Amino acid sequence: MRSSSSRPLLVERVATQTRREGYRAAGPRAPEVAIAVFGQFEITRRGVAMDLTAVRPRVRTLLRLLAAAGGRPLHRDALQAALWPGVSREAGTHHVHVAISSLRRALEPCAGRAASTLVARDGDAYRLAVCTGRVAIDLVAFECDLAAGRRAAVAGDVHTALRCYQQGLDRYAGDVLPEDGDVDWVLGPRERCRLAAIQAAERVAEMWLRAGEPRRAAAAAQAGIAIDPYSDPLWHLSIRAHEVAGERLHAHRARAAYRRVLADLGLPSSPGLDPEPERMNLPWA
Repeated sequence: MRSSSSRPLLVERVATQTRREGYRAAGPRAPEVAIAVFGQFEITRRGVAMDLTAVRPRVRTLLRLLAAAGGRPLHRDALQAALWPGVSREAGTHHVHVAISSLRRALEPCAGRAASTLVARDGDAYRLAVCTGRVAIDLVAFECDLAAGRRAAVAGDVHTALRCYQQGLDRYAGDVLPEDGDVDWVLGPRERCRLAAIQAAERVAEMWLRAGEPRRAAAAAQAGIAIDPYSDPLWHLSIRAHEVAGERLHAHRARAAYRRVLADLGLPSSPGLDPEPERMNLPWA
């Protein structure tokens, strides 16, 4: 029987609750503007929701586009192609400049024309000033968490890897900007984050299983299944976690749900639906 003293030690080192509205930048001060793109677009300024309904729709779309880029610079040609397709380059450049000015006024109404710092310009490209700590985007925090998890896993620091992966998974509240539908500019960030969240769920579930926390493993696997109900590894992990936890009814229900998924895909189901032993290895840990 495992010692009960090691069990809470690991649990206490894992943060499973993360505020959705953003994250604290490094340093003693909170970011001035926090933006959430997962599940639904939200923007707050010093903790208060900003009302942008008076801002022109295309300027609001520009803000969401820059937020989905996660602080990466977007060339004005890319902004023109996304927001004003089909217009001449000269007209498009003018539209971009006017929209950027309107966005800056909306975000920093008290700042002078040359004093805006939330929307930065890099040559012919624009970005939200995430690197200054004045703007926080949940997508950036999500990517930073998963990157830190990968680094910790490579270094063999399982506790930190698990904490970072779990924290990143907790931030993922849904698809990137679902209100923008399937416009081209949002599909790349949306799919990239979706795949990263699925992989994080798989790794968290596997690591919780190895840590002797099957119920937490099952919860992580279920979180991943909610994102991708067709993920074989996550279904196998869910079934295995419930079995290890002694939750036979939950394991039976997971098997039945997985069989329905396979049937929907026109695929045969295996008799046991149990993961192969090698699937549980953690080559990165």
